[in-house]
Amino acid sequence: MLADIILDDPVAKYITTRAVDLVVDSERKYEQIQRWLAKCIESYADCPKPRKRLLPSALPRTLHDAVIITRSLGLRYIWIDALCIIQGSPKDKENELKGVAQIYQHGLLTISAASAQTVHDGFLQEIKALVMKFSPFILSYCSPDSTTSEPGNIIVQESHRYDARSEPINQRAWTLQERLLSPRVLVYSTSQLMWQCQTEQLRNGGWQEISLALARRDWMPPFSWMKNHLPKAL
Repeated sequence: MLADIILDDPVAKYITTRAVDLVVDSERKYEQIQRWLAKCIESYADCPKPRKRLLPSALPRTLHDAVIITRSLGLRYIWIDALCIIQGSPKDKENELKGVAQIYQHGLLTISAASAQTVHDGFLQEIKALVMKFSPFILSYCSPDSTTSEPGNIIVQESHRYDARSEPINQRAWTLQERLLSPRVLVYSTSQLMWQCQTEQLRNGGWQEISLALARRDWMPPFSWMKNHLPKAL
């Protein structure tokens, strides 16, 4: 005789037999697999523990940082031309460079190490604070839609206009391709972390509103704008 119960039933730990569930591709099944895996790793001394894969010690700092970001975002693969193209092989370069445009265009996300002067500099180190002429100060502010009489605070400080032309990465012509074709770009600039996709452009703090007008020249316009305005031959 087979006694079946609901998993979250109080008697589940006493009645361990279960009816066979014929649906193997379901959210419930994947949760069960995760429980099996976690129990095996955490509770069974005879089962091998997963080993954390270490990055090659000889990997240049900028490439090392890019791999760290990829892992932290839960992504499995990264394209780095310096590693994915055999640098000493003219034939391999010729074959692989033909598909680079498709790689940028169809990739989930492009990491732009905008602040790195060289492949050895890295870009995940803490950003140096800008030198301000005036110290920031705090003002009390009462929100017009606030339900309480308690005021909030506004930090007032000197504004900074970001100029993408000053970034080290934009001194190299070949990086224009990745900016034009990538649907999403995560920019590690010299001043802050930035995000650009085909819909919006965001900054991690600071002035959030970024005009798409080229006259401002403080940011690269989105791919959708460039596709409609740049010469077709580009």
